Amino acid sequence: MGDFIYAFFATVGFAVLFRAPFRAIVPAGLIGGVGWTVYVQFEQSGMELAVAAFFSSLVIGILGEIFAKRLKMPATTFVVPGIVTIVPGYAIYQSVLYLIQRETTAASIEAANVALIGVGIAVGIMMASSVSRVILRRFRDTNGGYGA
Repeated sequence: MGDFIYAFFATVGFAVLFRAPFRAIVPAGLIGGVGWTVYVQFEQSGMELAVAAFFSSLVIGILGEIFAKRLKMPATTFVVPGIVTIVPGYAIYQSVLYLIQRETTAASIEAANVALIGVGIAVGIMMASSVSRVILRRFRDTNGGYGA
C-alpha cells in the first residue's frame, strides 16, 4: 500500500508539472499508482523488468483510455504522467556512469536492459491504444453509431 501511495503522489507531481487539467490530476495519480503496483508485483514474482514494464504500461494504457473516454480528454493526459514511475531512470544513470568510468561491457549490458524496458513500455501503451480503438469501433458498429 505504501508503494501505491508514493507512486500516486509522484504521478500527481508530474501531472502538475506537465500542466494536466485539474480534473485529470487525481485520475492520473490513480493510474500511476496502479501501474507501479503492477510493475512491483511482476518484478517480485521473478519476471524480467522488461516484461514487468510491458504489463504495467499495458494496464496504464488501458486505464488511460478508459479515463480519457469518461472525462473526454486525450489519453496522453493520463498515460504520460502514469508511466513516469516505471521509466528506468536509475538504469539510465548507471549506464552513463559506466560509460564515464570506461566500463564499456557493463555500460552495454545496462543500456540493453534500458532499451528492453523502453520497448516494453512502448509496446504496452501501443497495444492498449490499439485494442481500445478496435473495441470502440466494434461497439459503435453494433450500436448503430450511438453510445461510443
